[in-house]
Amino acid sequence: GQAYSWRASPRAAQYRVEVSVEPTFKHLLYVRKTSKQTIVLDPVKSNETVYWRVLAIDERGLPGSPSQIFRVMGPQARSASATR
Repeated sequence: GQAYSWRASPRAAQYRVEVSVEPTFKHLLYVRKTSKQTIVLDPVKSNETVYWRVLAIDERGLPGSPSQIFRVMGPQARSASATR
């Protein structure tokens, strides 16, 4: 997998990392929770783009506003019909 990190939020007891194939996050691929400011996520497949964001969760379990949206692109597969 690949490691991703973000800046700490002063009131965060933990973080919720959301991953989606859509920048709207309408359908989530998966969600991970962590108490650290870094997480290792599944590798991005060839020709796939995923988006991720982080929400700080306070000691009462209430999420804050989402972070900015980050885009990760997987390796581009070579096409047999590519021109040179």
